[in-house]
Amino acid sequence: MTDHPILTAVGVGAVGLGVLLVVQPGLAAAVGADYVAVTVVGLLAVVQAVRVVQRRRSTEIRGAATPDVETVETVPTPGEAFDDRVAGLGAGARRTTVREREDIREHLTETAVTAVAHARNCSPATARERIEAGEWTDDRYAAAFLAGPDGPRLPFRSKLRFVAGSESLRQHQMRRTADAVARVAGVGDDADAREGSR
Repeated sequence: MTDHPILTAVGVGAVGLGVLLVVQPGLAAAVGADYVAVTVVGLLAVVQAVRVVQRRRSTEIRGAATPDVETVETVPTPGEAFDDRVAGLGAGARRTTVREREDIREHLTETAVTAVAHARNCSPATARERIEAGEWTDDRYAAAFLAGPDGPRLPFRSKLRFVAGSESLRQHQMRRTADAVARVAGVGDDADAREGSR
């Protein structure tokens, strides 16, 4: 009773009114039932509203703490390490550069052998022969880069355009070869294919 004295008083009053109407039925006829019901419901609504307002005034406002936003995990772009390796060929001692260039060529050759053997459904030995003959791609830069001694060579005009450029002929060939291998393996796009035919 001490927790909600207003509700207790209203409840006692409603019970008392009900008992009075049962004891004196004539009083119920004098007072319209519609009027009593609406009045009781209205009083209960007012009491409840006052109670809610009082409770809100006595409690402190608390907000929900949102969790920290998840950060996007950065992952390296496929081929980024290869691009960095090719770009770094111009720096360092000549001996290191030559060794690095040969390592990249060997890696591209082995990758091309695997891709051609799988794509053309042939043995690795046959794939290697096609690569050495320059018959594995339409990209003349890639074909010449991996070709054997009797394979295709680039015309002088194609070499001349790299004399004053920021990228050397070897760097360009390495990038084009990587793109050609990706196309043979089925991961290149149409833009790469158009570029490879030039």
